Amino acid sequence: MDEKPRVDPAHEYEALRHETLESKRYVFERPLAIAALAGVGFQVLSQPQRATLPTAIALITLFNLWFMVNRLRSASRIVAYIQLVLEPDSLYPWLGWETSLRRYRIWLMSKGKRAHKSVDEGIKPTEVPDALQFYRPIYYFHGALMASSVSMAFAQLMRKSPLWTEALNLVAVGLGLWSLFYFWRWRPSRLQTSIERNLVIWRAVLEIPTARPTSASTAAH
Repeated sequence: MDEKPRVDPAHEYEALRHETLESKRYVFERPLAIAALAGVGFQVLSQPQRATLPTAIALITLFNLWFMVNRLRSASRIVAYIQLVLEPDSLYPWLGWETSLRRYRIWLMSKGKRAHKSVDEGIKPTEVPDALQFYRPIYYFHGALMASSVSMAFAQLMRKSPLWTEALNLVAVGLGLWSLFYFWRWRPSRLQTSIERNLVIWRAVLEIPTARPTSASTAAH
């Protein structure tokens, strides 16, 4: 019976590089699509329907910011893994992405609240590069989208309108205020160290000895 083909480091490298490029593509394309949809909606929708725009823009912007941050954090984890395992001068053995990622998550769970402190202690501030520079303008673009939705909501609240319209505008304002917390949490200076933080975690994970089957378990199989 033919053996199933196994993924080797070269194939894994290509797959992970492709995933990081896809993450960047989403980061650049989605905010522009939101802005375009908002502009078209403002021109096409009638006045009663236009009242829903501030809430819709606020919701989509907040969701996309969350989505973007998650994609960038995932990309940073991949980039750090590639540097330590798949680059030509890497010092760590290749176990495969899925196996390594499982160990990464186990390490974080085992550390719990101490994980953040452990990572902070492993980072040298003078050696942190200015990574993810493209995130800053896109971050502010999301801020501009959120601010525009809140401004539109305030403008509509100043006019006499049906109760349902006022309720929707208040929801948009509430989302704008709540988003301040999320914008502050994932400000550009926070993500700037993302790759470096993942390098610290991966080093700790990859230095854990790989469990090998005991003689008893080998005999049982």
